[in-house]
Amino acid sequence: LPSYSLETISHLYGLDHNNKHRALDDSIAAMHLFHILQNEIENIPEETYQQILSVLENSTWRMKPLFTNRVKANTKFTKSC
Repeated sequence: LPSYSLETISHLYGLDHNNKHRALDDSIAAMHLFHILQNEIENIPEETYQQILSVLENSTWRMKPLFTNRVKANTKFTKSC
């Protein structure tokens, strides 16, 4: 991607993010984006997932828990403000 800004990634995933650079709206967009990415991780095919775990085994990457603690997220958040 030319940019990994919240605006660019929100657009890529079709998220509404109309009030950019407003703390609440940016936080809500980031939360929705996190859940979308978490869902993508949860749906990685098992063989690929095992290969990822193998690569991460000795890693100190701070995002490692997103992959090693893969669980189904059942919580849905909505904008109620």
